[in-house]
Amino acid sequence: MDENRLVNECETNQETIEEGMRAYMKASGSFIVDVVLVALLVVSMVILIALRVQGSTLLTFGLLDLFCLAMVVFRYVFVPRQSAKIQTRRKEELFGTGRITGKYFFMDEEIMSRTEQVVEELHLPYERIRRAVETRRLIVLITKQRQMLMLNKAGFQNGTVEDFWKLLAEKCPEAKIKRR
Repeated sequence: MDENRLVNECETNQETIEEGMRAYMKASGSFIVDVVLVALLVVSMVILIALRVQGSTLLTFGLLDLFCLAMVVFRYVFVPRQSAKIQTRRKEELFGTGRITGKYFFMDEEIMSRTEQVVEELHLPYERIRRAVETRRLIVLITKQRQMLMLNKAGFQNGTVEDFWKLLAEKCPEAKIKRR
């Protein structure tokens, strides 16, 4: 293997899966809809209070608003947490550990990954990458098949995070990139 290739090492555990899931959900496009929904809910509650609507109308709208807000919170807090727990539990059952360290090698035409637990190398052609989302600790790559690959921002070898962004811009010019 070329000693000068960009390499990333990322440990997958419950915490990183949860962070990756949140980034994936935000990048899926419905995040904007959720933000608009929350804004409308807040505005409608303010209007109801400002107009001093009372009785059953206030209760009905108030409960409806709270229900919608609870659904958004459920989606961005509970779902990623539960998904991460389930995936970690599966990894523990399959491999005896919920912490798996993957190494990602950035080749000319693809990203190749290896882990100690999985014997086969996995290959991801750059043209399958549809989005890249940067979080506090991760870069989450989302494929056209709606899969995600998590890279640790502190885990780059033979290069930096900035080198990765340059490579991604060169190899995936049509990918939507969301940086912090």
